[in-house]
Amino acid sequence: MGRCHRFTDTIVFANLPAEQMTGYRRAELDGSPIELLVPERFRNVHRRHRTRYYSGHAGPRPMGGAKHDFMVRRKDGREIAADIALGAVDTSEGSIIVSVIRDMTERKQLESALERRALHDPLTELPNRILFFDRLKQALLSARRERKQVALVMLDLDGFKEVNDVHGHAVGDAVLKEIGLRLSAQSRATDTAARIGGDEFAWVLPRVAGLAAVESKVRRGIRALERPVQLERTQIAVAVSAGIALHPRDGKDLDTLMRHADSAMYSAKREGRGLAFFLVRTAR
Repeated sequence: MGRCHRFTDTIVFANLPAEQMTGYRRAELDGSPIELLVPERFRNVHRRHRTRYYSGHAGPRPMGGAKHDFMVRRKDGREIAADIALGAVDTSEGSIIVSVIRDMTERKQLESALERRALHDPLTELPNRILFFDRLKQALLSARRERKQVALVMLDLDGFKEVNDVHGHAVGDAVLKEIGLRLSAQSRATDTAARIGGDEFAWVLPRVAGLAAVESKVRRGIRALERPVQLERTQIAVAVSAGIALHPRDGKDLDTLMRHADSAMYSAKREGRGLAFFLVRTAR
């Protein structure tokens, strides 16, 4: 892309791709300090690293050789992730550093999309089982450090098979998407609402005050979920069974808490749509 003198740290030549990437014209780049392309918040660090590693003893740095991507500041102020390869070259006019800069924006977008696809349910866009278990694990670790309580809520849609059988899977999918949106709307920023399979959802509520607070919140959530789902000319009734287990009262580890929340949920389902705590069941 371009070259900069290793002692003056001035850009001495930039090519056409450099113009396209940075938004600057070649005439603006040539002769300008390299800091022109460095975001202001990184300039001091960049200057120190440049002095430490390249002033007087420049060595090659291949593409992909850095642990983290660099950020390049465009003329319009937008920052783009970039990978940079550096090499020192001796010329008749002195030593210069040749840099090749590759725009990593598309790659980063692809990586982000792939990561999201791996960790989120494609239908509801809620966290999937993998991300759910990780969030629950982190919530339990924080609770142990802070001596706080965590509520795990398992939710299941009652009679959902009939929705698919009567109205078709497209309608069933639309209902699941709406349930996902409603559950997200009931969640705090610190909560995790996840779809963990079929018509089963999970809700992690960190730092809860106690049984009464959890019950009140979950009942509000259930009321929101059980509003009929209106799909064009079809109105779908929704019923939910929920089971709650609290850390550390009902389980100090992830597996135990999951098992007890599941047990409470199935207890609520057997009793005919309701809400149940592990061990202590409350009728709706």
